[in-house]
Amino acid sequence: MSNHPIEVAIAIAISGLIAVIALLLSPRPTVELPAPASAPRPSIKLSRAELCALAREHNIQNAKWRARATKAEFVRALQQEVAS
Repeated sequence: MSNHPIEVAIAIAISGLIAVIALLLSPRPTVELPAPASAPRPSIKLSRAELCALAREHNIQNAKWRARATKAEFVRALQQEVAS
């Protein structure tokens, strides 16, 4: 094979094309997405503010009820909502 500049350029271009095709055809590693963060389960261990926010997200009762509800009432209502 001669070392003519055009032949060398063609050889480099062909090898580059082959490398690109091989890269495109190779299997891609799958990336596992982390599991979505689930909402905290209703528990008496949560603060009243956290329980109130959960109740608001789940549309439990109304603002007046949420303003006067105890932690136990929040937990009971949220557990009933989750069960249904």
